[in-house]
Amino acid sequence: MSQASFRLRSFLIGMSVASLTWGASIYLYLSLNSHTDTTTLSDGDKGQSLPYIPLRDISSRNHVLKHFVDGNESKTNGQWKLKFKQLVDDGTMYKNSPALVADLKSKVKVVNGFGSKLNSYSVRNVGKNDMSFGGGLDKGNSNLDMESLGLIKTIEEKKEREQGFKKHAFNALISSRLSYHRNVPDTRHDRCSSIEYPVKLPSASVIICFYNEEFHALVRSIHSVLDRSNTQNLHEVILVDDFSDIDGLNEQLQKYIEKRFPIKVRLYKTPRREGLIRARIFGAKRATGDVLVFLDSHIEANVNWLDPLLARIKQNFTRVVMPLIDIINAETFEYTASPLVKGGFNWGLHFKWDNVPEDSLLHGEDFVKPIQSPAMAGGLFAMDTKYFHDLGEYDSGMDVWGGENIELSIRVN
Repeated sequence: MSQASFRLRSFLIGMSVASLTWGASIYLYLSLNSHTDTTTLSDGDKGQSLPYIPLRDISSRNHVLKHFVDGNESKTNGQWKLKFKQLVDDGTMYKNSPALVADLKSKVKVVNGFGSKLNSYSVRNVGKNDMSFGGGLDKGNSNLDMESLGLIKTIEEKKEREQGFKKHAFNALISSRLSYHRNVPDTRHDRCSSIEYPVKLPSASVIICFYNEEFHALVRSIHSVLDRSNTQNLHEVILVDDFSDIDGLNEQLQKYIEKRFPIKVRLYKTPRREGLIRARIFGAKRATGDVLVFLDSHIEANVNWLDPLLARIKQNFTRVVMPLIDIINAETFEYTASPLVKGGFNWGLHFKWDNVPEDSLLHGEDFVKPIQSPAMAGGLFAMDTKYFHDLGEYDSGMDVWGGENIELSIRVN
């Protein structure tokens, strides 16, 4: 056999082996990523097995089970089954089941005792640029349902809604109509309100980075942090404007801060566009609290959200603690509870949410215990300030969104 023939045969054999290896790898990757948790729940009365999804408490789960009674083949029952199946099969974005929402409507405790329904809103009856509000609930508020709140009456309002989705990916028209102090349902488990935390907790520096954020959503985020945090534990709120180029946004925000926020709220602007990771490092270097709490710029804090995070870090400074992240509908701004999930990632190192194992939620107290998670959602978490800097902060070379979910998780673990 000539040397040329030998090389050709070796090349062809190598290509065949490589193709088989890649084919097997792709098959395994697709199989693993398409896997759905098939753990089942049993209905004691009917002996049924249902797909498992971890709702907030046992009563909520029983509320779902009622809709799967044998022999009930009504149209409504079929819709429940379809919604529940969609919830379980969706491995990337957990949605709220209608059963959970319906159950919460009868149970929620509303902040400040204002309103009583999950879809009721506090509405600002003032102009966009008016700064004569702040503090408690706005005077002249009324409760409107979702349809009334999103009602478009003029061409200008139609443009505002369309531009909002184009620029911010949510309904800016509704955001502009919502109170900066609107009520959200207390979606905690009933046992949470009875938990006592140490009087002396580490001080928190809340860092919110933004780029071209919608003004009303941003201000509402800041107010919710101030309104629903223990004052003695909230050391400061640091806002980092990552070189936004919306005309007047920084100036409008600065004026509002000077007029309506306490001195603990400070605004910085980067000298150039840095991106999320470097903007967070920028903010962390200016923080003076014991704990760094990173938040997104379009959030709403819930009741007593901060103390549980700080208490866990006080017990062990190497803990990185994440809050449960509820859902605000981008179209209606309706606030609903999330299922109980933990962070994970697939073989492609893409962050995803995974179900909390059923056997870890057997008793009532299990629903209020911290949940260990192998990965973190990089948008919202708390971490000891010194530990963050000792670990080397974030990798400042990261430019693309999403890396913060995995990079810090691996170094912490």
